[in-house]
Amino acid sequence: MVNPKTTLLGHGFTITILLILLLLVISQLTMALPAMPESVLGLTAMPMTTTANISTSMRAEPDNNPYPLFFFLMLLLVTGLSLGLTFSFSKPLLRLTQDAKNWPPAKSPPELEYIVNKSPIVIFLWRAIEHWPVEFVSNNVRQFGYTPQDFYSGRFQFAALIHPDDLPRIIAEVARYSQTGYTDFIQEYRLLTSQGQIRWIENRTWIRRALNGKITHYQGIIIDITERKTAESALRDSEARYRLLAEHATDMISRHSPTGIYLYVSPACRTLLGYEPEELLGRSPYDSFHPEDLPAIKELHNQLLNGLLNGYTGCYRVCHHNGQSIWLETKSQVVREVKTGKIQEIVAISRDITERKLAEIQLQKVNRELTQFKTTLDLTLDGVLMFDAGTYRLLYVNQGATNQLGYTQTELLQMTVFDLLPYYNVKRLRKLLSPLIKGKQPVLRFETIYRPHHQPLIHVEAFLQYIQDIQVPGQGQIFITIVRDITERKQAETKLKQAKLAAETAKRTADIANQAKSSFLANMSHELRTPLNGILGYTQILSRDNLTERQREGIQIIHRSGEHLLTLINDVLDLSKIEAGKLDIIPTEFRFPEFLKNLADLVKMRASQKGLAFSYEVVYPLPLGILADEKRLRQILLNLLINAIKFTPQGQITFRVIYTHQTARFEVEDTGIGISTDHLHRLFTPFQQVGTHSQRLEGTGLGLSISKQLVETMGGQLQVESLLGHGSVFWFEISLPEAPDFIDANPINYPLIVGFRSQDPQRPKFTVLVVDDKAPNRLFLANLLKELGFSVLEANDGKEALELTYNCLPDIILTDLFMPVMDGFELAKAIRQSPLLSHLIVIANSASVFEHHQHQSLAAGCQEFLAKPIRTEQLLEVLHKYLPLEWICQTPTDATSNSSITSNTTTMVAPSPAQAAILLDLIKRGNVKRIIEQISQFQQQNGQLTRFAEVVKTLAKNFEMMKLRELVESYL
Repeated sequence: MVNPKTTLLGHGFTITILLILLLLVISQLTMALPAMPESVLGLTAMPMTTTANISTSMRAEPDNNPYPLFFFLMLLLVTGLSLGLTFSFSKPLLRLTQDAKNWPPAKSPPELEYIVNKSPIVIFLWRAIEHWPVEFVSNNVRQFGYTPQDFYSGRFQFAALIHPDDLPRIIAEVARYSQTGYTDFIQEYRLLTSQGQIRWIENRTWIRRALNGKITHYQGIIIDITERKTAESALRDSEARYRLLAEHATDMISRHSPTGIYLYVSPACRTLLGYEPEELLGRSPYDSFHPEDLPAIKELHNQLLNGLLNGYTGCYRVCHHNGQSIWLETKSQVVREVKTGKIQEIVAISRDITERKLAEIQLQKVNRELTQFKTTLDLTLDGVLMFDAGTYRLLYVNQGATNQLGYTQTELLQMTVFDLLPYYNVKRLRKLLSPLIKGKQPVLRFETIYRPHHQPLIHVEAFLQYIQDIQVPGQGQIFITIVRDITERKQAETKLKQAKLAAETAKRTADIANQAKSSFLANMSHELRTPLNGILGYTQILSRDNLTERQREGIQIIHRSGEHLLTLINDVLDLSKIEAGKLDIIPTEFRFPEFLKNLADLVKMRASQKGLAFSYEVVYPLPLGILADEKRLRQILLNLLINAIKFTPQGQITFRVIYTHQTARFEVEDTGIGISTDHLHRLFTPFQQVGTHSQRLEGTGLGLSISKQLVETMGGQLQVESLLGHGSVFWFEISLPEAPDFIDANPINYPLIVGFRSQDPQRPKFTVLVVDDKAPNRLFLANLLKELGFSVLEANDGKEALELTYNCLPDIILTDLFMPVMDGFELAKAIRQSPLLSHLIVIANSASVFEHHQHQSLAAGCQEFLAKPIRTEQLLEVLHKYLPLEWICQTPTDATSNSSITSNTTTMVAPSPAQAAILLDLIKRGNVKRIIEQISQFQQQNGQLTRFAEVVKTLAKNFEMMKLRELVESYL
């Protein structure tokens, strides 16, 4: 029979257990609330905090979470009410409850047992003694591999289930909670299953105390939280990896508010931007953006805020902490709230792409240049082709190649070089390219034939280069060739070869002709000079006789005609030398101002005779001495000045000299008849003259031609500007370097030579042998030398001269070169080969003035060469050089200084042509005494010649025969 009180007690306990289970389920659901979004739990103020951390913090500090305390109080209230009701009905029931430890475990109702066993929560009740023996455990403990009987039988105690590594901590925590007055607490630890597996559990324990406060039991529930712990561990690992990645990544990771303010910046900002992370927090990145990039970035940001984009990748420039501008590439992504979708923050990853952007900019520049280069290649007329070194297939052709060959670009790229080179096969081409492949030469140039499309073969010039450092994918090494069509050039070369061959033939013919001409001129010069010397000699002899005025005038006409013919011969010889390139320019040092002044004085007298004004102008100071060919320069300037006087009927002649920077410019300007444009091209042609018939009769037509070629030989160019009826200007520029170390010495005034005094006591007189087959030539020299006190011997040829030499042993021999029987060359060689005569001085004089004849004479043994007609001053200088003598001079009392030559030249009256001819004959003889006597006679006959006579006397007394001759010749 069932005891009612016992039944009542059982019902009360059952109700209590059900209420406890209900409260525990609600508590468990409540404890799961931390897994909800942080915003729901009011945890938004704790960023980067995981759910596991929140749960742990709540369990570690029970007072901080009101929910467990609330349910725990409710549990105590319900339990107290249930037990109070039970105890109020029956005292035996109270005693029965106190002795319940001796009772066997009571059985739960089937419904409660079903609910408990189907739930994941395992209920435990264990005594508060060592090892915590279990008094009650729910049947669902089987999920850990145990049965309730394993604990009731004492086979397992509750402490045995706890992992050995966690057991000391759990015992210490239970002791601490028990001693500090806790009524319940929560623990997490590892539990060992019967198979030895480890499971994480959450243990919620209530402490049961007796009325006296002593702890008797621990009652609790166990929930398997292995999956949650695994997830928390994974989350912690993920968070650790995220932080490790963020803290050590080379890219800068940053979090921003929706307005862009920095919320977090990874340490990479130190390297990337030069700032510490703390310096950027709270700042806007837009402050450092480049002004040109800022509008685009703001536009992308506005699209994010307006929901048009969830993220973007942008490239922009920012200012580094050091002030430099760098390029960043940033990938931005928004983070939204789960429920509202509102933008919570923006996460960005930024990296430095400065080098890449600079490379891109450089690449763009290179691409532009390549585009321009390709455009240039297409515009060029040359063909540019690229072909593979292994297959010889064409890889690239420009527009020039398509134009040359007549193929399209597509057609050419399907061809090999052998399709274009008909004269080459693989073996021959490899041999041609071998020096390039082996690196023996950088570029190969050759000429070959190309085969165009449906066109004749063309000649081309190709430049090949082997590119070893560029690999074309799938093609290997390459050759680049530039091809130029030279068909027209080859045709021109063929014509040029033909013309050259014709020119060489013509040149050989011309050389033969020149040789014949030279030989002819040499012979004619000698043949013409010889009778001229006779004519001029006899006119001079006849003019000394007492003749009637008519006879004297006839003799002078003959003499002037001979002199004119001699001038023509000299001009022809000079022109021949110039054309043959045998005219040498021999620079010497001479006084430049005096040279120009004397030249101007000579021309001024000639101009005044014609009634023309003459002006001599010097622009810039002249150097004291220059280095130039004095003879040729005088010849050029005299030709231009005399030519200006000839073609100027009235007006003025201006002689202008401009010297600067070692260069002289000479200008001769006249107000004469001028030259028409049609005649300018004939002006410098030999034997061509312009002007009236009478003017043309006055010259040979060689002066300007010779002057032009002499100027060109000196490195200048003779030019002319002329206007018909208004005059002309001839001018040229040549280099005239200043003579180094030129000594400014006063010119020597040579006294009149009337004899000589021997310096050798053994030889008071000197004997001169004159050898010439022409008697007039011998007569001139014999008379001159006898007047000076020399003994003179004469011979008609070399054989006769050699006999006289052996018999008389003359001191010096003056010999002609071209004579019958034995010429002068053979005579000189015979004297040099004779031991008895080898010491004698031999002076050659000849009418043949070609240089090769001069060289031949010196090679034969002559010491000097004098050209005919012989100048007295030159002859006297040679005699003084080789004979030990001292000239006896007579100092004239009426000598005047050189400065008087140029004074008052505007009033000088010129001699008549007949008088000038007489003076010229005496000048050629070198008879200074007779020259002075003759000019004195002219002065007595015509007092207006006084100024002219003074000039002639001064030049003669100073022995300046060359200047005196040029002066007198200008009046012929």
